[in-house]
Amino acid sequence: MRNKNTSQAMKAGLPIGIAMGIALGVAFGTIMDNLALGISVGVALGVAMAPAFGLSQLKKQNPDQTDDHPSKEEDKT
Repeated sequence: MRNKNTSQAMKAGLPIGIAMGIALGVAFGTIMDNLALGISVGVALGVAMAPAFGLSQLKKQNPDQTDDHPSKEEDKT
């Protein structure tokens, strides 16, 4: 079940991650005077952060859903 949630988070966050990565990559690439390196690093970081962006987006869409991990209080029962 966890792979399904991770996959959904990745799909939901990938466009946001890539867009933010390109924007930051262009900015840093311009500052460093190496646009190709800046964009590549930015896209790599954006793809790496995509599941986090997707998870927050999925939580906003479904606020009534809880995390897959039970709290410690529930483990004591």
